[in-house]
Amino acid sequence: MGEYVVLARNQYAKDYRLIETVDERGHIHTDYEYIGVPYSFVQSPEQVRRELRLRGVLCLLGWCWFLLAMLPNSQAMRTWYVSLPFVFTALPLWQGSSATLSLLRAPQPMERRFADRLENRFPPAALAMMLLPGGATVLELVSWAAGRNRSAPDGAFALCAVLCAVCGACCFARRGRLTLRRGA
Repeated sequence: MGEYVVLARNQYAKDYRLIETVDERGHIHTDYEYIGVPYSFVQSPEQVRRELRLRGVLCLLGWCWFLLAMLPNSQAMRTWYVSLPFVFTALPLWQGSSATLSLLRAPQPMERRFADRLENRFPPAALAMMLLPGGATVLELVSWAAGRNRSAPDGAFALCAVLCAVCGACCFARRGRLTLRRGA
């Protein structure tokens, strides 16, 4: 038969080697060792720390604007075609935030799973952090143009959604500021 690919939950399993030891009581202890290719930043540690902190602040501001947009009792959050893309903004916000936090705590040189978060997970999350609230704002403006009542809570929602999209746009614009090289 032909070759097939098994989609496993842990795609980095081949990067580790299991080490089993037996203590004096006869208990088996299992530990792991990273045997994959190490990754390191091209930029200086100070530049890396500054960039990751800035991304963390942008993600935190995105969370603040996201939550503030849902606080007022607005017609926008009761309109499914406006609220649905906006509520789904939480997923890329979580991915971008978790990728940034894990990179801040990553040991140097990094393992492949951390490099993957920087290069393959953060840019699409930042793009979605920009497009989803931006799309919700555009749909809110379209509903205003269609004649739905405009109120102060709806204006607050639109403003917070735009500011959340701006945070995502800033993150997306900074996606190439950190680069990695293979090897120590």
